[in-house]
Amino acid sequence: MPALKPATGIARLVFNGTLESTPTAMVWHIQGGITPVAWSQNDLNLLVTNARASYVTQFGPRQAPLFTLGAVTAQDLTTEDGLSAIASGSTAGVRAGTALPANCALCVSWKTNRHFRGGHSRSYFPGLTQTDQTNATSWSTTTLTNWQTSATAFLQSFTTNGTSLNSIPVMLSRWFQKEERDVPIAWPILSCTVDNRIDSQRRRLGRDR
Repeated sequence: MPALKPATGIARLVFNGTLESTPTAMVWHIQGGITPVAWSQNDLNLLVTNARASYVTQFGPRQAPLFTLGAVTAQDLTTEDGLSAIASGSTAGVRAGTALPANCALCVSWKTNRHFRGGHSRSYFPGLTQTDQTNATSWSTTTLTNWQTSATAFLQSFTTNGTSLNSIPVMLSRWFQKEERDVPIAWPILSCTVDNRIDSQRRRLGRDR
């Protein structure tokens, strides 16, 4: 399979975790500078270290101990062999209460100024508890408020993460009408919203048995 086209100044950031024994991953793309430039090793190291710390601070109190955040990794997509970095660790959630089934997830939508149908950036968070829901299909008002606060702070943390670059979270588009773009397009993420519906991630339940 041929390599994807380079995305100048874009770092692919992956938050690796486990939900009990099932691996999870949340992927972000961070642009280095308003006029994007390749990432230095020092800036990548700062990016993963501070991004992991922000996740633990903002989302750790919202997730039950059955979810554990592992390593956060980054790779500069400017070239096929761009620099990489890792922030290792194993940090379990600290939310008290009876955890919901593994397939239940809270959805955060990350908003850009781009208006089109489908393909918008979202993150699905597992590890919430029964006290977080108001009924079988909806999260409580308190849960939505708390997660909105945490998600907003997490998004804003990328602009104050200590790197020498003006770090900008983006939605990266590589494809248009089933054709790969010659030059990937990055739209800045400006805000977020939390869906009040309890979403489902069926594969987290494991293979049929």
